[in-house]
Amino acid sequence: ASRDDVCAVASGGGTFGLGLIDFGGAMPGVFDEQVRHLGRMASPQSSNSLNKALELRGNVLLVQGQPLVLGMTGARLALNAELFEKCAKAYLLAAAGGGNVRPLPWIVRYVANRRLMKDEHRACLRVRLGLLPEESKGY
Repeated sequence: ASRDDVCAVASGGGTFGLGLIDFGGAMPGVFDEQVRHLGRMASPQSSNSLNKALELRGNVLLVQGQPLVLGMTGARLALNAELFEKCAKAYLLAAAGGGNVRPLPWIVRYVANRRLMKDEHRACLRVRLGLLPEESKGY
């Protein structure tokens, strides 16, 4: 109910998504595809504070130590879950190895996140009409 663009939700995750809890619980925007499709990741949440985290419009967050992945469609949900695990793996390996992990430049994050917001807006409009959202095309 908090996100009218979301038509599919998955709870749980792979080894690396679950491992984020040991590294602060939120992954910064370090990959362009991550920022484009997953958006900004909120800090870890309890089930009581979930609505506030969903307002950030990101498509992944940790709730009570478990990943919660959102998608506009079932296919996008599957892609988001796979993308989240892939990004979490790369991020955790770099962070655990002591690498200097920096977020993408702000302009890259801004452009990619803006595209995600446009997709979410279109999805929301279709859901209000009683239709399933269209699959996002291209980058």
